[in-house]
Amino acid sequence: MNLLDKLIGYISPRNGINRLKDRKIYNLAKIEQGYSNKDDPVLENWRVSSNSPDEDILYSLDDLRAKSRNLYMNNDLAGAALKKMRTKTVGSGLLPKPTINYTYLGIEREKAKELERIIKNKFNAWALSPNSDASRMFSFYGLQSLLQLSWVMNGDAFAIPLRKKRKGVDIELCVQLLEADRVISPPGANLQTRAGVEFDENGELKNYYIATSHPADTFNYTVKAYPAFNSLGRKNILHIFEPERIGQRRGVPILGPIIFSLKQLGRYKSSELTAAVINAMIGLIVESENADDEGFAGNFGTPMDEDDEKTIETKKRKEEKITLDHGTLVVGKPGEKIKEFATNRPNKHFKDFVEAICEEIGANLEISKEVLMSSFKNSYSAAKASIEEAYQRFQVSRKILERTFCQPIYEEFVLELIRNGEIDCPGFFEDTSIRYAFTRCIWVGAGKSSLDPLKDANANSKELENYTTSRSIISATSGYDYEEIFRERAEEEKELALLERELKTIRKGVKENGKNS
Repeated sequence: MNLLDKLIGYISPRNGINRLKDRKIYNLAKIEQGYSNKDDPVLENWRVSSNSPDEDILYSLDDLRAKSRNLYMNNDLAGAALKKMRTKTVGSGLLPKPTINYTYLGIEREKAKELERIIKNKFNAWALSPNSDASRMFSFYGLQSLLQLSWVMNGDAFAIPLRKKRKGVDIELCVQLLEADRVISPPGANLQTRAGVEFDENGELKNYYIATSHPADTFNYTVKAYPAFNSLGRKNILHIFEPERIGQRRGVPILGPIIFSLKQLGRYKSSELTAAVINAMIGLIVESENADDEGFAGNFGTPMDEDDEKTIETKKRKEEKITLDHGTLVVGKPGEKIKEFATNRPNKHFKDFVEAICEEIGANLEISKEVLMSSFKNSYSAAKASIEEAYQRFQVSRKILERTFCQPIYEEFVLELIRNGEIDCPGFFEDTSIRYAFTRCIWVGAGKSSLDPLKDANANSKELENYTTSRSIISATSGYDYEEIFRERAEEEKELALLERELKTIRKGVKENGKNS
C-alpha cells in the first residue's frame, strides 16, 4: 500500500478497500501472463542466468561423471537403471541385416541377395572374433554393450575405426573405444576448443583432442589432435551421445538430473536397513524397580577408578549379565522383571515411500517404475503399458547407437571388402547415393518383452490381415531376422515332407509284409 492508497483509505474507507481489491486482481493477472513472471513473489528468490550449452554443461561435467560412476558402483537402483538401459538397448548384440537397394542400383534381386549373404557372413565372422577389437579382448557385439553402458554412465563415449595388419587375420579393420575422460583440451587451447572438441570459425566440427592415456592413471600423458573427418569425408572419430541442446559438444550422464534423489534414497534405505538390523538384535528389556544411576552406568557405562565401589558393582553386574538364546530360562533378581521389546522396524511405510521416489526417478529416465524395478504386480494392461512406454525409450537409444556407431563401422567393413576385391560394387566411390544403396542395413536387436505371447501373436496376425505391418517388422520387433526364419522354415518343411514320404513307404512295406505272412 503506497501513500496515495493510505490517503484515499483515510478519506473514503470503501473506495480504499475497492482500490486494494483492484490492485490485487491486477497483480494476479500480471503473474499469470506467460510461463512465469519475474515479479511473482513465489519466485523472487529464484536467481538464474541464461548460459550457453558449454557454460551449463562443461563446468560441472567432471563432477557429474564421477558421481554417476560412484552411484553405479554403490547404489543398487542407479546400477539397475544403467544396466537396464544396456540390456534392453543392446542385449546380446545388434545384428546387421543387409538390405541392398537393388531397384535404385539397377541390379537383379537375386544378385543383390547373394551379395547380402556374402557381406553378412563375412561381417558376422569378423564381429564374433576378438580381432574386431583393437585390444583383442572383446567381440564387436561385446564392444556394443560396453559402449552403450559407458555412454549412459559418462554422458558420451568415443570409438575410432583403425586398420591393423595382424598375422593370420585377413580383415584389418578393428575398433578402439575411448572413455569420455580421455577427450580433453590441451593446455593453451584456442577459444574454439572446449572439453577436447574443436569447431572452426564457421561452427563446423574440426578436431578431437585425445590424451595418450587415461588422465587419472598418470600425469605422464600428452594430448594429440585428431581430425574429425578424413580426406574422403568419412569420420575418423565416432562420438556417441544424446544431445539435448543446439550447439552441445559433450554429453551429460543420464543420471545427472537425479543424482541427488538417488544419493538421498540410498542414504535413506541404508539408514532404514541399519535400524531394522539393530531393532532385530534387541530381544527383551530387563526392568529393575531398584535401579539407580550407579547401576545404570555400570551396565552401559564408562570405565571408572579400579578402587571405586561403582567399578566393583559394574563388574558384578557384568558377571550376572543375561544372554538370550533359543529356549533360555531367565531367573531375575528381586524387583526385576522382563518386558517384551516392541519393534517398529521394518518401517511399514518404507516400501510405499521408496516406490514413490522410484516413480519420479523412472519418469526422468523415461522408464516406468515397474520396468525399472522389474516388478509387474499390477494389472495386465498397466504392465503392458509400462513395457510399451519403456520400449520406445530403448528404441531411441538403439537408433542413436546404430547411427553413430554400428552403421559407420559396417560401412568401413564393406569398404574394406571392396578394396580387397572380395565383392564388386560398381560406382561405390563415385556417388554417395550409390554407396548408401550398397550399405543400407537394418540392425536387429533384442525383442520387446511379452507378458502374454498368445495375445501378441493374435494381434500380429490381425495386423498382417489388415496390411498394417509385415513379417519382417514383426520378426525384427521380436529380435529375429525374417529371412533367416523363412529359410529355416522352408528347410524344415522340406525335411518333414521327405520324412513323411519315407514313413509312408515304410508303413506300406510293413502292411505288404503282413499280408504275405
